[in-house]
Amino acid sequence: MNFLRRPRWSLAAMLVVMTIFAAYFAYVERTARHQREAVSWVHRVGGFVRYDWQPSATDQAGDPKFPPAPEILRRYLGDEPFQAVRSIGVGDPALDDIGPLATQGSVEMLFVSSQYFTYDLQPISNLRKLENLTLHAKEFDSLEPLINLPKLTYLEIRDTVIDDAVLDDFRQRRPDVMLIVTPPTSKRELSPGSRAVRNW
Repeated sequence: MNFLRRPRWSLAAMLVVMTIFAAYFAYVERTARHQREAVSWVHRVGGFVRYDWQPSATDQAGDPKFPPAPEILRRYLGDEPFQAVRSIGVGDPALDDIGPLATQGSVEMLFVSSQYFTYDLQPISNLRKLENLTLHAKEFDSLEPLINLPKLTYLEIRDTVIDDAVLDDFRQRRPDVMLIVTPPTSKRELSPGSRAVRNW
């Protein structure tokens, strides 16, 4: 009887293994597709990306042309399954939506600039590996989406209208983050009276 049962258990085990592999490859394919779409969006708005296999400006490594994966696999599966985006920079004056960034959980460094628009920071709250963030916009009413980023260590806000109370709240709740703010730093500074005194 045990001999007869053994193939049944083997078939069950095989089905479990196949299910696990199918789920894994579905996850890899979905992640690669999201990354491909996000990178395409970044390029459309005139931005740049750096992958994990590409050296940063301070690295002394060589300049590889492709991710470290067998050519035959890259030919059939594309490059995306074998690379992860580490840095993104976008600087389009007309940029008012950064939603495509929400899927890029591998990003460690992000630069976003659009001085004429106010964009929602909520997509950035998904970037759990983000360490270095630079923002430039017309105005922010809240930095709440950035509060729970576990690896954030550096935040720079350039030339953006933001209330002092919002900055103070962020400093109190995230004292571990180096916060750099360049003028204008508050709505008060942009009041008509303040502008008149500055220009006088």
